[in-house]
Amino acid sequence: MIEPFVVNKLTANGESCAHLLAKSGSKDTMEVTRYFLKSGGRANSVTNVPNGANPTALAINVMRNNYDVVELMLEGSVKTDVKFRNENNNEVTVMDLAFQRAAGKPKESPEYMMLALLDQYDAVAMSGQKFVRPVVAVPLPVPVPVQVPVPEPVVLVAEPLVDEVEKTVDEKIEM
Repeated sequence: MIEPFVVNKLTANGESCAHLLAKSGSKDTMEVTRYFLKSGGRANSVTNVPNGANPTALAINVMRNNYDVVELMLEGSVKTDVKFRNENNNEVTVMDLAFQRAAGKPKESPEYMMLALLDQYDAVAMSGQKFVRPVVAVPLPVPVPVQVPVPEPVVLVAEPLVDEVEKTVDEKIEM
């Protein structure tokens, strides 16, 4: 392990190892980020670039659609509510950034998936905008026709019965 004071050293622009790693685009970003976090690296800092964008390392990974690295950082308790300036010099959080990037994109896009991931970790947008998970339509089961046996129609033959009743009534009257 590297001592925390080494992994937390900053460049002249205030970039931490996490910032440099996120910007590098290295294929080893995941493993090095894991090592960085285990070594006590601070990934919540913002750069000190005057009058310009100063994203957090998490924000840089969101911009680069590094889904696995973002998930690793979130699992490592990297804060999502740290405010930074975006490229328009507006103060935002990583969730605001994700909303901006996902606007108008299909639900299958990496930007939209990133937005959903941040929402799972309760990231909050300064704008107050809320992520609404799409409702997944579950197909209802198709009813299977059931064949119910129909009984044979019962034909009541009332005439012989009526004749019998009349005969019985007549006999009773004659008595």
